[in-house]
Amino acid sequence: MDFRGVHRGEGAFTLLEVSLSLLIAVLILGAGAVSLKGIDRETQIRRVAGELAASARGAMRQSLWRREPVSIEFSGDGFKAGGLAGGARWRRLPEGGRLEIRRWGEVRWREPRDGESWWFRPGQPCEPLSVRLILAEGRHEMVFDPLTASVLEEGLTVNQ
Repeated sequence: MDFRGVHRGEGAFTLLEVSLSLLIAVLILGAGAVSLKGIDRETQIRRVAGELAASARGAMRQSLWRREPVSIEFSGDGFKAGGLAGGARWRRLPEGGRLEIRRWGEVRWREPRDGESWWFRPGQPCEPLSVRLILAEGRHEMVFDPLTASVLEEGLTVNQ
């Protein structure tokens, strides 16, 4: 039998090359899945923070429109925007979540006292306030602008 005319295919891959390619692909997919999990956690935190920011802006608008004071009441696990259209309802943080505040002149973060409110009066700036949301997914800190009740500064930390 003559083997001179038969030679190894130049376009074929060895088993080692195929295995390495699959390993690299799995590592890339794994890194992508971890990255998407972090994005999901960030989205969860931002959703809760967005509700509070929208409630603050809404309370400011409502106080101007109705020409009467409007408040947001805080508790350790949520908040309630009073006087807004559709009635006031508690917005509870996800299970295990905590809310902390820091009022103007306070140095330390603290849990709100029972019935503690943030008032919005027509034609006046609201009290400068910082709010920290601590969730299982991470922590979000917001500093509100007293003139517009919009978020002036924010910091987000996502747990791994």
